[in-house]
Formats: sequence, C-alpha cells, structure tokens
Amino acid sequence: MLPLYAVALLCWASVSRSAPTPCEDLARPLDQVEFPDLKGSWVLVLASASDPSHVEKLKSRDSATISFDNYTDSSEMALKRVYSSSDGCEYMQSNITVEGSGFSFAEHNISVSFLRSSCADCITMLFNKSSHGPVRLYLFSRQREVNPQEGEGFTAQAKCFNMSDPVVMDPTKELCPEQMEQQNLSTSSHLEGRWALIAGSLNHPPSMAALAQRDSITMYFSNSSDALTYTQINRFGDECQHRLYNISAEGRAFTFDVGNRFQLTGALLQTSCPDCLVMRWVVSSKRRHSVDLYLLSRRRTVEPKEMEEFRAQLKCYQLPAPVVMDPSRDLCPEQPESQSTAATPQDQEVNSGA
Repeated sequence: MLPLYAVALLCWASVSRSAPTPCEDLARPLDQVEFPDLKGSWVLVLASASDPSHVEKLKSRDSATISFDNYTDSSEMALKRVYSSSDGCEYMQSNITVEGSGFSFAEHNISVSFLRSSCADCITMLFNKSSHGPVRLYLFSRQREVNPQEGEGFTAQAKCFNMSDPVVMDPTKELCPEQMEQQNLSTSSHLEGRWALIAGSLNHPPSMAALAQRDSITMYFSNSSDALTYTQINRFGDECQHRLYNISAEGRAFTFDVGNRFQLTGALLQTSCPDCLVMRWVVSSKRRHSVDLYLLSRRRTVEPKEMEEFRAQLKCYQLPAPVVMDPSRDLCPEQPESQSTAATPQDQEVNSGA
C-alpha cells in the first residue's frame, strides 16, 4: 500500500509543478495575430502603466482610438493613434510589421505583444521597453465599455505585471474624428477669400527645395455660380507669380484642372485651428508621385499648439519637417500689377505643391 501511495504522491507533485500559475495564463500572448484580427478601429477602455507619471498622462486624456490599415497582402500595416484631451486631438501614425503575436517600434526600443483576453471583441496590448520590461498595458474594444468580468480580468493582468490600477476611460467623452477630409469644398463659403501659407511639407525633395525658395505664398478661393477657382501667388523677391486653376469637387475631394500634364488632387483635413486650413495634395505624373501637406491661415502666424498639431499630422503621413514661411515677408497683391512670366509645364509640375 505504501509504494502505491508514494507513486500517487509523486504523480500529484509532478502535475502540480507543471500546472501554469494564474499569472502565466494571464500573461500568455496569442499564438498568431493577422490583419483580419486587427482590421479597423478600436477604442481604449482600460489602461495601466508602471510609471506613475504615465498614469497621470493617461488620466488627462478624454479618449483614445487606434486603427490598423493594410494596403497589401503582407503583414505590413499602418497603425494610427488618435488621442483626445482638453487641448484638442493629436494624431500619430507608424508603419509596423506584425510577426507572430506582436510588433515593435524600433525607433523607441519598444515591442508590443497581443495577450489573451476573455473579452470577445477586445485586444489587449502589452508594451515592453527593452531596458525596463513591461511598461504599459491597454485594453481596446469595439465598444466604449466592457462588462465587470472582463474588467476584472484586465485588472488581474495588470497586477501580474506590477502595474497601476486601471485607468478607466470615460465612455461619455467624445472621440476625435479620424484623420480625413473635413467637408465639401464646393459648398464651403468660408473658404472664400485670402489665405497665407504658414508651413508646408512634401515627400518630393526637388519640390521641397523649391518651396523653401519662396518668400511668401498667398492662396485665394472663389466660388461663383459658374465654377470654383483657386489662385496661388508665389513671391520670389520682387517678382510675383500668379496661377489660376479651376477646381472640380466631388464629395470631400477636389481636383485641379491642369490639363493632361499631370494629376493634382486634394482634400481638407481636420484642424483645431479656427481660422486655418490643412490641405493634402497628391501629385502624380510619369516622373513623380508625391504627397504634400500645407497649413494655411487668415493670419501670418499661428499659435505654437496649432503648429504642433500640424507637425503631428505630418508624422501621420511620414513627411519631413516643414518649411515654415517668414511672416515678415510681404504678400503679393491679388491682382498682378504687370503680366507675370508663365511657368512651363515642367515648372508647374515640380512646383505644383504650393
């Protein structure tokens, strides 16, 4: 009888040693994550952090959303983050490559793992910093809230990583709009009149260099019953170069009539600046494909936070630091004082972005 008891005891001890602890279960990443599992938008519901200062930062936010977009059949995706606070909306975007159960931000030495969750329409993301270990834990959902049991599961996960009690996002706070076109250009009477270029950026180096050579740029929109027109006036020292384009608007996008030389389309993006426009242009030809982003205002300068918002938008489109116009330089008059030298089609394409 004793040998049988001893064998049973040994078997029980072996099983007890191999059984995972609760934290091992809670900290276990998913086996594989693919784009269909992540596609679309997610709302932050709960968040936890190991650094008290970051906990306070989380508490200062009204809402946060992320979205995953994929333009190919590969594991490469665009991760967009949108944060809302009393200062407005902040937009960020990174290109990521999902491998196995996570991805990494190489520039920040941070890796991200997708953990298992009892919530059916949620994703749990664990942020690890190479020099600090686990630093943040987020629960995103398709809904604005989760049930108590799902919340308790996240709290247990946070305790396993020695993180703070969860910060619960207020589901009544508004979400920021996605980084997309603002409104129909053809019906926007507030666009009419003069706008000064404050800053601009392009992913086409020759055009970026050309933009930096301009002393000032003025834009005029005119919306008559016959057509919508756009006039751009570039100042080079004492010379003013006037360009007039007809614009056709369809929904939230608009197209410049530049003949058959190249294609120039645009759209208006969201901005918290009350007297500003943020214009996104896409230029396509046999020699070039570029994305341009321009900040326009009724003023010659904008507030620092308005410029920071524009810089954040540039990061979303992975554009370089902007060319900022000198507000002390004179603007050209709306009507040319004398006949300006016409730009060649090649010049118009190279300098088509502002």
